[in-house]
Amino acid sequence: MNKIDDTDDFEFYHVSKKMDWLFDHLPYGWRIYDKGHAARGWTISTYQKIRYGCSDKECWNLDLTLAKTIHAKLSYFKKMKRMGYPSRICSDYGFTDKQEDLYIQKWEEILDEMIWTFDFINNSDKYVSFPEELLRKHTNSENLSEDLKREKTPQERQIWDQYMKKCEDLNIRKQKGLELFSKYIEHLWD
Repeated sequence: MNKIDDTDDFEFYHVSKKMDWLFDHLPYGWRIYDKGHAARGWTISTYQKIRYGCSDKECWNLDLTLAKTIHAKLSYFKKMKRMGYPSRICSDYGFTDKQEDLYIQKWEEILDEMIWTFDFINNSDKYVSFPEELLRKHTNSENLSEDLKREKTPQERQIWDQYMKKCEDLNIRKQKGLELFSKYIEHLWD
């Protein structure tokens, strides 16, 4: 028998055998450990932000960090009093010179779509959530891997197909919003 496969001889420790025993027997021991661990993480993160301008914690999910920042800035940009619109809209959408209201309306629509895109990246569950009917069935199962391999009923297949269609539609919209952002990023000034 391999030593790795023999789970009877393997013991897992959070810190070490003696420290785990101590935290187990002290009142609020693990709570104290967690607070100390969180304070250490905050200290390291703050030091990195001061020294390098960002921390490892921010870069673990850099896409989400940037999406949160861009969403907040775009939302504020849309609310502020702006003086104009990008001249690129004229050529992109074929408006004539006398249709300034259409320029402004189209620019507002583009900003709304970009804001929606970054909100979707941050909060995709707000727009589409996993179907409760499928979730309940899988969480009550004792062996999840076997349950996922089984054949779905026609009703489950229909629910799954609707869910996947909605996800696909939202991802297509997200891609269009990202394309708009890359196209008009140089025009986000006033």
